[in-house]
Amino acid sequence: MKINALIATKNTEIAQLIENILKQLQIEVVISSDWKSALFSQETYSYYLVDQNTLEPGDSVRVSSTSILIGLIHEASFENARMWMKNGAFDVILIPHELDALKTILEKTSELIRLNRMELLHDDVGGGRVSAFYSAKGGSGKTMVASMFAQCLKVNHEKRVILIDLNAQYGGVEAVFGIDPIRSYYDLRPVIKELSLTHILNVSVNDQTTGVQILLGPANPEKAEQLPEELISKVIRICRANFDHVVLDLPSAFNPISYTGLQEATDIYYLLTPESMAIRSLKQATTLFRRFHLGNKEKLSIIVNRKHRKSELTEKDIARLVDIPIAGTIQSDYFAIQPTINMGRPFYRKKKEKVRTKVSLDVRKIVEKVMK
Repeated sequence: MKINALIATKNTEIAQLIENILKQLQIEVVISSDWKSALFSQETYSYYLVDQNTLEPGDSVRVSSTSILIGLIHEASFENARMWMKNGAFDVILIPHELDALKTILEKTSELIRLNRMELLHDDVGGGRVSAFYSAKGGSGKTMVASMFAQCLKVNHEKRVILIDLNAQYGGVEAVFGIDPIRSYYDLRPVIKELSLTHILNVSVNDQTTGVQILLGPANPEKAEQLPEELISKVIRICRANFDHVVLDLPSAFNPISYTGLQEATDIYYLLTPESMAIRSLKQATTLFRRFHLGNKEKLSIIVNRKHRKSELTEKDIARLVDIPIAGTIQSDYFAIQPTINMGRPFYRKKKEKVRTKVSLDVRKIVEKVMK
């Protein structure tokens, strides 16, 4: 397995010292003075070693949960360490005094990366995939597609799947599955410090027909405002450690909840309807993604939803207008899927069962592509 590292610093002497250590461990090295462009590049690195002197006031450094972030500081202080830990840093190194400590960290972690055992680096992060469904434009169908994606993974591929409804204000997943919400992750606030899988299972629901585990939100605007950002992050990481797939239905609003979901995701699927207004919203969203270092090109893709022969834009038009790969296309088939939604029935019930709608077939093709 290839292991690579990005050293983000303007100090050539520091870069040389760290590069020597990395090369001793057979880790490929890229050096950049601009950490922002490097972080949003198509390349994903095993390690991000970021010099604090490259940061500007208010900058937030976040990397994928499958990578390791190490902060390089020049002054030992509690405030420095707290800032890096808040950004999810694996460790903080005082440069140049703690180069030996850096080498020890790299030796231990690189071996686990080579063995594909990243989950052992943290007791709350496992090897499952986190698929986030997002769209800046409301009414794009992300709740429906996320629900069908979760059902198909469980029924057709027999994966351990949990679907988390992060639309904390108004919900939506419960309507697709035809369940009455009783408890939600809002009820996990009192146990946030000792949060475990048992707590999560106690407030979630298992859909008896498909076997998908469903964790609902409070569906209450007032309660949504009381949700700590730390809770959402912990819930996702614990679920990732215990499920093969964690599917996130994100709110359209760009808020702390959607930011956390996007940050924790290993795959981001942007739901795009084939119309010019949706393209405009997408471009605004990608500007925010770049600003907050979310969704590099490797993990961000588009799902074109509600494709119709009379649609304003074709798939070729979208590919020409947007430099983001298209993961799949879902046809418009509203009248065929509406009865299933109204009765709260699953779209997939048995493995290899013949699907009844164009939408079900298209989602299944996307899932099969993901599973390859």
